[in-house]
Amino acid sequence: MRIKDSQFKNHSLAAGIALAVACIATPAQAVDFHGYFRTGIFSSTNGDQQPWLPGKIGRFGNETDGWYDITLSQDIYQNDQDQVFGVVANFDGTLGLKRTWEPFDSGAKNGNVLQFSDLYATAKGFIPGVPEATLWVGKRGYEKRETQMLDYKPIGVAGNGIGLQGIQTGPGELSLALIRKDADAALMDDNNPLKDDSTYQANSLYNVNYLDVRYAKLPVFSDVTVELIADFAFTNKTGTQKGYEADGTIHPSEKTAFLPTAIFTKPLDNGFNETTIQTTKGTFANNLVKLGYNETSFDVDNDYSDAKSFRVINTGEEYLSDNVIMAQTFVYAIGKDITPTLNDVSLYTAVVRPAYVWDEHNKTAIELGLFKQTNETTSGDKVESGHKITLAHVITAGPSLLTVRPDFRFYTTYIKTTKNQIDGHTFHDGKDHQISFGVQAEVWW
Repeated sequence: MRIKDSQFKNHSLAAGIALAVACIATPAQAVDFHGYFRTGIFSSTNGDQQPWLPGKIGRFGNETDGWYDITLSQDIYQNDQDQVFGVVANFDGTLGLKRTWEPFDSGAKNGNVLQFSDLYATAKGFIPGVPEATLWVGKRGYEKRETQMLDYKPIGVAGNGIGLQGIQTGPGELSLALIRKDADAALMDDNNPLKDDSTYQANSLYNVNYLDVRYAKLPVFSDVTVELIADFAFTNKTGTQKGYEADGTIHPSEKTAFLPTAIFTKPLDNGFNETTIQTTKGTFANNLVKLGYNETSFDVDNDYSDAKSFRVINTGEEYLSDNVIMAQTFVYAIGKDITPTLNDVSLYTAVVRPAYVWDEHNKTAIELGLFKQTNETTSGDKVESGHKITLAHVITAGPSLLTVRPDFRFYTTYIKTTKNQIDGHTFHDGKDHQISFGVQAEVWW
């Protein structure tokens, strides 16, 4: 019997709820229940508020969707030798925050999507020679590194896999993971009638496997540490896919790709500073310079064989005085020969958020965001640029801007699009600016 999508999604939700109830009701071991969500109500002086490129000018006062992560984990077996089996389940999704009725089967169109992003088992203390290491198998959003003020992850490999995490090696920790994250074998021509052909549909995904190697907590100098990350992607093509590539039916995929990353972290008094450096070539290069969401993915929707790119991200927060704290994020990225029609890319982002701390639970913040991206194409230069100013009073659990939640933010935001030659964005009625206001709650526990 064919199950309708709506039935399947409702069954998925029921399964998630049943799993949550079962875990909480299990008396054998304590259940770790944690999560995240954001929600709120937003509007503007001209219709509903429209967000614009939060990954470039900052997300503060520039988000209108809801999001949630609910995680349950439990140790289900432990013996006297400290050998432990555990399970982890996480389901996450979006909320449209626009309609009264936003069921899970309404899909992305109405901003309501649900999935299991994590469902894996762990075993610690069972690998000879490395009893401190944890073996895991299953689906996992693996150890992502988030640039919080821009809401994207410069490192983010997620999928089904296996890994060994936390191996004490010299002064640091070694972790290894093999994760499957397939990519669309995109047609050169979207109108190609082959898209309905059963043979193409059976070969419409490239089988892509990632090897993620990390060495963390390595001392560099003084109190600065570095995490070194190497992501390798390997494409396992079928003979049919190779034939489609040869005759120009689908965009060709590279056999292998490599993305190295170094993350330097320095603790500060009641704060931190973190610098991420990445450089790559080939199919990963577009990730570092694209206008939209910059997360690790295997792009095969164009010819990236000659592409090269470099990116540096600096983020953190520190106290400027007893009552003034500031968070900041700066991004600089360049790319060359990204596609046959996109020659060079350069972009910068600067977002700063100073705040006056009235007391432990109240602060007033202003966020200033500025960015510019220039794409040099075969048909001429295209520029995207703009700026944002957000003023907010925040009721919070503590003075930190980046490491403490809940936050209740009462804000007003002004956004100005100075150039829109890349995405063509306008606000309501073709305006190049927007004044918005709202209340947002962001919670994690």
